[in-house]
Amino acid sequence: MKLQHRIILRTAKSIEAVNLAAHYKLKEDNRETTPFKLVFFTGASGLNYLNSSLISIYKFWKKIPEICIVSDGTPKDVLNKGLIKWPKIVDIFSWEECALSFKEKGNTHLYNYATNVLIGKKLTGLLYCAEKFPILYSDTDVLWLNSPSEIEFDTNRKPQIKMSNDIGFFYTKELLENLNEQNCFNTTPYNSGVMFLNGDFSVYPKWKALSEYLGTHHNMGWFSEQTTFAILNNFFNPNNFFKRDEVLINVDDAYSLKYTKKKYPNVLARHYVNVKGTTFWRDFTYMFFKK
Repeated sequence: MKLQHRIILRTAKSIEAVNLAAHYKLKEDNRETTPFKLVFFTGASGLNYLNSSLISIYKFWKKIPEICIVSDGTPKDVLNKGLIKWPKIVDIFSWEECALSFKEKGNTHLYNYATNVLIGKKLTGLLYCAEKFPILYSDTDVLWLNSPSEIEFDTNRKPQIKMSNDIGFFYTKELLENLNEQNCFNTTPYNSGVMFLNGDFSVYPKWKALSEYLGTHHNMGWFSEQTTFAILNNFFNPNNFFKRDEVLINVDDAYSLKYTKKKYPNVLARHYVNVKGTTFWRDFTYMFFKK
């Protein structure tokens, strides 16, 4: 590794360790509340990223959302203690209560999926929330650089999903083949790091087969949840997604010092995926000190 790269990596790790977000004081805020709730899935290890993401929202959004956090199993009091003080309502759900709601409706397969697969906890948590109210989901390694435009959602709660554009097809092939949904490889590659969800998705015609496969195949790797949402996006809202000039995924500036917003001034958000160890903390430092 080049000396410059080592210096940047060590600096980023130091910034992360300092926990800048804990030193940022959010003032009382009279901004309007968004018509959707913002949902995160995290545990104790993701709190630094989550708090940093929240500060980016506080800085750049015109309206402020109520927050829902789906816990990965971390006790609620631990999350409450580590979370920055947010000016709107914050609700925390355990993954168990989300998954149990499906079990109580007879879908033991989704419950088993959540019980045995970490990413299944995220999936059931988001589906649980989306059945209750319109949500915008954000991974914790997402920084928001502008305020989102008004999202139109169906007042009759007809299922809607809008994923973000990925740089490639990161799907679970055997899941697509089992459901005969290989056409997902012929459409836009989707990413589940930023998504709008609204309604009950169990009306998907292959819902039973999808749930059963998820509940009985626990070694499919990391992308079974993303693949599931891609299937639903292609069925309910084909070609409706956050484009790359809205939600940016970029993996070629891991050791650059240039602030993302300077190069992409109109981008809505950036999902840092596998460069979050450096560029996330670089960009957050810029915005932290920006008035």
